[in-house]
Amino acid sequence: RLHSRTRTHAITHTHVDQGKGHGNANATRAGLNMSLDIIWSNGFGHTADVSWGNRRKATEVIRRHSNNKECKILTIHFVSSPKGQKEGFTSMVDAICRLPKTAPVRVLAGCSDLAFPVNYPEGAVTRLLGNDTCQALVDIRVQNLNITAVSSDPALAGRTHRVAPLPIGIDLHTLSQKDKWGEKAKSRLEQEKMLMALVKSAPPIEQRLRRVLESFPTDRNHPQYRHAADGSFIKHRSVLRDELAASGLANSTRESRIQTWTLMAQFAFVASPMGAGLDTHRLWEGLVLGAIAIVQDTELSRSFIDEYELPIAMVPQDNWAKIDGRMMAQWIDDLGNRTRGERPWISREWWANDDISKRRCVPAAPHPCLGAQ
Repeated sequence: RLHSRTRTHAITHTHVDQGKGHGNANATRAGLNMSLDIIWSNGFGHTADVSWGNRRKATEVIRRHSNNKECKILTIHFVSSPKGQKEGFTSMVDAICRLPKTAPVRVLAGCSDLAFPVNYPEGAVTRLLGNDTCQALVDIRVQNLNITAVSSDPALAGRTHRVAPLPIGIDLHTLSQKDKWGEKAKSRLEQEKMLMALVKSAPPIEQRLRRVLESFPTDRNHPQYRHAADGSFIKHRSVLRDELAASGLANSTRESRIQTWTLMAQFAFVASPMGAGLDTHRLWEGLVLGAIAIVQDTELSRSFIDEYELPIAMVPQDNWAKIDGRMMAQWIDDLGNRTRGERPWISREWWANDDISKRRCVPAAPHPCLGAQ
């Protein structure tokens, strides 16, 4: 049961009675029985064969991989961070580029708000993506991928087929370390069980509240990202929140995270502007909980929509004040089927191993070992 009271900017502040049902229990979505495989920001380190953070072990694994005779792909996880970013990434690229083509490598990179390739060492990026300079690389899948920066860099021309986005997913690590977001610390497994319980009891999109849930803070700075079409800077979160208020179709919440997740499972739409990086945890929370996410118009968003067919909506010119009932109805008609069914993209294993060479927007130039998998 929803209770509302008017807030400033004509946005409604929403509370939920905990313990009430969330609709049709038969709306369980297939593909969500994969415990510990949910997409979460640090989880790709558990998916990879080895992490570059353990340099000694990774170096030994790569050395043994150089003798690979079966075209088995070695997956390396790289944790990006402002401290040691240049030296760490460069040394990993050096090790990978010494490998022969018969010892293929896939890199999963991220775990921070740093954008690729802008915040990575330029020379190392160019060398890693070069067919002639790094024959072993199958592809690099990276969080906060700035597709515009890759496609517009002359040094990376013809190399975009070796780059793919990796979602930052849901933040399950912060609360496992300390109290946060109005909740006591919980293990990652506890958090995932709570999330999955909400998913399984959530109603289908057609039976949800046809409004936009807004739960994002406005005091954080996001990157100065420009639209590819006209070069204009993307709007700040505070502007988007005011525009949502003007639409008259938004509800705002500042409750604990579990209460916010409960609301996401009841709303048809979740507002998901970019965070401190190009991606945001809120996007993946809303998607996993079966909502349609409303995002800013970026090439990363368009990749998630066009290549991966996620239930994500954008508003022309990012003018969220223009959201209306007709637009919402059209989104549900066009994207509703993407919110249910198999939804393999909620699994980090799927993102780590999906064959991106088959994506519509990716040139068909896969590593020769992919045919042997």
